[in-house]
Amino acid sequence: MDIIYIREPIFIAMVTLMMIALFLSISEAIYSRKTIKKIREQILQKERKNKMVKKGDRVGAVQKTDGDTIYMFGYGIYRGEEIPPSGFCHDIGIKNPKILLDDGNIIWGQECWWGAEEEIKNQEASFKNTVIVEGGNNE
Repeated sequence: MDIIYIREPIFIAMVTLMMIALFLSISEAIYSRKTIKKIREQILQKERKNKMVKKGDRVGAVQKTDGDTIYMFGYGIYRGEEIPPSGFCHDIGIKNPKILLDDGNIIWGQECWWGAEEEIKNQEASFKNTVIVEGGNNE
């Protein structure tokens, strides 16, 4: 049996490119699967955590953190999930967590980081400074 050697540079280049493309597509598929799995797990963890908060429970709402400062909308009552009266979630009909703050304003879950009052107070205690920011509305 004779062995045929193909020495055409164009053929070798094509085979090399096909091998590289195959490797990249497999690598991308593996990376995408891992990334999707990681994102899915983060969402599930947040859902599990937020499921511990029931309608009527006390919660805290945080706008952001920056260095040693936490910026908070404040504390209030979790009112359940509703479609906001305006904005993107309203336009596409997606329910969002509704929080009635102690000052009477309403803040939506899409506008803040929020959680059980005790958890937020523990986080707040780990910062040197707390700034209360105005937010929400009466809708």
